[in-house]
Amino acid sequence: MSTNYTRMIEEEKETSFERFILTCAKAFGACIDMRDEPLDKKIPIFTPDNYYTEKLVRNIKRLKEFNSFTETDFKRMTVEKFNNRMKIHKEYIKEALELKNKYDNMLKKVEEWTPPTEDHVDLKQFMIEQIKMSVSAIYESSHYPVLLTVNEFKSNELTKISRNIKYCIEENEKEIKRANERNLWIKQLRESLLPTENIVKLDRSDLIKGKHDTPVEKIDISHFKNKSVNLHDIMRADKIFFIDGNITKTLKDRF
Repeated sequence: MSTNYTRMIEEEKETSFERFILTCAKAFGACIDMRDEPLDKKIPIFTPDNYYTEKLVRNIKRLKEFNSFTETDFKRMTVEKFNNRMKIHKEYIKEALELKNKYDNMLKKVEEWTPPTEDHVDLKQFMIEQIKMSVSAIYESSHYPVLLTVNEFKSNELTKISRNIKYCIEENEKEIKRANERNLWIKQLRESLLPTENIVKLDRSDLIKGKHDTPVEKIDISHFKNKSVNLHDIMRADKIFFIDGNITKTLKDRF
């Protein structure tokens, strides 16, 4: 009986080895996300997902905006954030009390229930434990908001933005590496089907470059390792490239 991968051998007059091996390759790591797509779909040149570059740009814009705020702005934002968290906390406590009442009602029913035999006693104890664990979890998730000082607020926000920037850069590097590794695997596979004299050695030009052959440089994250990262440090990192739409751009091109 044929499989999805061998059906072509049965149905076609003669299936080429190249067609068969490239079809089977879709069941492996480099092409695994093509596993559920039509088997006759050609294997593309893989490009990095832009998710982390787009997220990185948003955080850099956020940092640029952060550095433009005045002390008055920070005071207002500190109070606004506290008020918002307090509002959310009050809503959560209201919902928690409603849940607590529902659990209490069920607990009462369980405690009033008499197990029909000794073999059912553990069931009653199990139900009680489950309810108590669930009630405990409700209150463990609740934290009363604290009004920060302006300096604490600024430090927390800056740390959060810097951490996000560092994370996006590191993940984007991984995404580029994954795309290059996938393309290399496919290239090596295709080369194995060619006569030896026709094989071209892999060099940097075969790696991911972007749509207009502008190299995606290795991103320098040294500016983002320290907690005190600021806009000047980021704007100085002019070797950062993004794959964006149809052309790669430096960081400075994005503003």
